[in-house]
Amino acid sequence: MNRSRLLLCAAALVAAACQDRQSVTSPPSYMIQDHFNSGGNPHFYLLPPVVSNPTINEKFNHGLSPLVRVTQRASLTDPSASCPAQSIAVFTTTSGPDFRVVMDASNKQYGIVWKTRNFSAVHAPCVYRLAVELDGTETVPGLGLGFADLEIVDNGKAFKNAAFLSNDAVPLLDDGSLPFKFFIGFGAAFFALTGDDACRPGRDCGEAIVTAGQNTTILTDQQLAGVFIPGPATTNLGDLVVAIEQRTMRPCVPRDVMSVPQFDDCYRYVAFPISSSEILSVTRQATEGELNPPFRFNTDVTIGMCVEVGNLTPAQQARLQIFRFEPQPTEGIPQLEALPDAPATFLPCDPNFQPGPSGGLAGALREGWRLAMTTVRAIVGPQPLYASAAVVHLGLGGSSCCFSYVTWGLPEAPTLLYGVNAGDDGLSTYDVATGAASFVGRLGGSNLNLYMTPVAMAVRPDHAMFVWNNSGDGTTGGTSTGDLLTVNSCSGLATKLNSTATLRDIGALAFAGGVLYGAEDFIPDGGSLTSRLVTIDAATGAVSGPIGSMGLRIGGMDADANGTLYGLELTTTGTQRLVTIDKTTGAALTQVTLNQNIGVAGSIVFGTSGTLIGAGFGGPSGDILFDIAPGTGAVSNVRGVTGGSAPQGMGFAPACGG
Repeated sequence: MNRSRLLLCAAALVAAACQDRQSVTSPPSYMIQDHFNSGGNPHFYLLPPVVSNPTINEKFNHGLSPLVRVTQRASLTDPSASCPAQSIAVFTTTSGPDFRVVMDASNKQYGIVWKTRNFSAVHAPCVYRLAVELDGTETVPGLGLGFADLEIVDNGKAFKNAAFLSNDAVPLLDDGSLPFKFFIGFGAAFFALTGDDACRPGRDCGEAIVTAGQNTTILTDQQLAGVFIPGPATTNLGDLVVAIEQRTMRPCVPRDVMSVPQFDDCYRYVAFPISSSEILSVTRQATEGELNPPFRFNTDVTIGMCVEVGNLTPAQQARLQIFRFEPQPTEGIPQLEALPDAPATFLPCDPNFQPGPSGGLAGALREGWRLAMTTVRAIVGPQPLYASAAVVHLGLGGSSCCFSYVTWGLPEAPTLLYGVNAGDDGLSTYDVATGAASFVGRLGGSNLNLYMTPVAMAVRPDHAMFVWNNSGDGTTGGTSTGDLLTVNSCSGLATKLNSTATLRDIGALAFAGGVLYGAEDFIPDGGSLTSRLVTIDAATGAVSGPIGSMGLRIGGMDADANGTLYGLELTTTGTQRLVTIDKTTGAALTQVTLNQNIGVAGSIVFGTSGTLIGAGFGGPSGDILFDIAPGTGAVSNVRGVTGGSAPQGMGFAPACGG
């Protein structure tokens, strides 16, 4: 073959010569296609000498295995020349006729050197398309990222003619070879498969081709998020394009879906089978125009994020959890799921980080990576900001069946049932299921004359614990007081809020709509002992009211999730009544009678699931906990209290340290 020169025909530059060839005998249009040319892939760039040096403002994805496919096409300058369509060569990262695709991390490029003289079928004036693909083979085309059409010319005159037509000629090197270089950014495979953009500017992102049946770990460029996909998770699913993209939408999960406090980290995890023929028809999410259909693996994968612990306590750090949100839930994929804890040792921020195939991407991690000190990302929601101005990343992992939007949050501490009683003058916890009591400590500590009749309790929504105590001033145990106390859940020690004794005899407390209500014992003129509704200042212990009489004596009181105030009658004769209480008049409204005698009513409280739990003592079953159906008064699930006395005041609050 004569020494030739190479010509690049760019449709964007020479529309007349390279486009609109519609006749049967005319060759097809020729072009280059990349980020800047012919509406190409926004994350794929051709590099010199095929094009002038482009400006690239994105991260280089050095973890791919692209191939270059060379095919012959009809001549541009001589339509009558014999240039049948045929494959000339396929270059991969592991093989090729005389070269292979090389990744040059320092120069952020992939490339080959195409030595045309080594291919007897290559001749002037044919055009040769050098196309870059992902997940292709020598016989099966892959995902096309972009290409350049090059024409061989065999003499100076032909070269001049071709250069005139194209207005952009690239001469062949003296050794008859052409360096063909290109840049692939994160999101290129995603765009090639879906036509949708991922890894948009300014976002932490990661992307990879996952080979079916092989263990794969993918990290984002900043190594703040990633996923480990075990081989069995993709068996029989075919090869996948997986992308992880940081999102800017806040909150990550709508607050009406996720009430748990969210931190300002949010990623989109997406996976698409390369063999799918329906990707482009999938409806995009309206919020950001994102393509994010649900995807389920054969087995669970491990999603990991680097979380910023700031000044979170160790107990709070232990509760941190990853949540997955699916805007379009389908059968078997819930809308919101707290992911079960799983090791995220593939993340460099994990204290047990394990680089290499089993725990991370070997050779892909920055050397000398250390725990990063970064600017805080704010927690989303009404809760206080837990993170400080400088925080340390720690790896947090979760086991997930599926991909979608992912964030991390701080669930509330598991709540315990606390109670007080005048039998031991102290605070105890109670096992809701069994009734087993565990003593925490006396309200008055070592002073046996202090706080001796705690008979009512309420827990505010912020978990502050309040107790009403009716006697014991610290000097004389029998002295009437009427004190509002706050109680330390770790020690049981109480602190009095009122500066002087109120001398009010309160038998039950409850928060409703942010107001602390009390049921105060009194004897109306010519009547018997009953209760009236009052309000209590939770800051000072001052009692206001009465609002009005309830018409019966109340031993326990609490409000349901709707703010409806309930009271349980305290009587030693016959069965008890459960009533609702009008907060504006104090009157008992609807009434149902319990279907069995529970003894003396100690307290009632609504559990976290909405179950109304009661406590009683002195009845046929002794000290007990039981459930009540508010609508009928039916008593069920009676369990004996062991290890202590039945509570006379109850409330749910986080465990000590939570």
